[in-house]
Amino acid sequence: NPPVFQSSYEISIDENYPTELPFLTVLAMDADVGVNAQFVYGIVETGKGVAIDPLNGTISLVMPLNYRATPILHFTVSATDLASPYFVGITQVTVNIIPGNNNRPIFSSENYTASVWEKLPPNTFVTVVLATDMDTGSNGYVTYSVVGAAVSFFFVQPQSGAILTSQTLNRRVNSSFVLTVVASDHGNVSRSTSVLVYITVLSGNDNAPVFSQPSFNISIPETVQGGSVVFNTQAID
Repeated sequence: NPPVFQSSYEISIDENYPTELPFLTVLAMDADVGVNAQFVYGIVETGKGVAIDPLNGTISLVMPLNYRATPILHFTVSATDLASPYFVGITQVTVNIIPGNNNRPIFSSENYTASVWEKLPPNTFVTVVLATDMDTGSNGYVTYSVVGAAVSFFFVQPQSGAILTSQTLNRRVNSSFVLTVVASDHGNVSRSTSVLVYITVLSGNDNAPVFSQPSFNISIPETVQGGSVVFNTQAID
């Protein structure tokens, strides 16, 4: 009788699974007795990046995985008995590679500058930041947050990266802000990066012009010609 595996195997492992650490154990049975029932395991194909313990059937990686190059790994495991002549049983193994969280989000600029008028209502748009992540799925899904002292004055929309005011600003109290925005991905072990946003508060039109006195009384001769200057005054703002 040849060795017989109970079934084929399919398993999913993370792209960053460590080498030399077993990720699967296969099992074959042989109905014979004695030396005819003894067998050793092997990998039929070469270059698959895996190795098997010939005695206990544990399979481990011999090189790091790369999801982009090989998202699914297929190989054949054999069990060869020690009889003469010998019999061989085989089974198929499928390993689905789960993309690893290999990259941090990267902002489109090293820093951002923006300006906003004072006295405007809360939820006024200021600017927008953008970060991208080279990973896939949740590992590449990026959301934004604001940290630091300026969080009471500004907030960022988590999905869009748009920065808005949280309250009405007063240039006389705060003429500028340095905002820290964090971009985080949604991997099982999240990775993040931050960027500085420099915001200048612009002065609003707070005051009306004021004359030097509330009213003026002047006298002009009736013979004055048209277009003549008859009086000068000033107003300050």
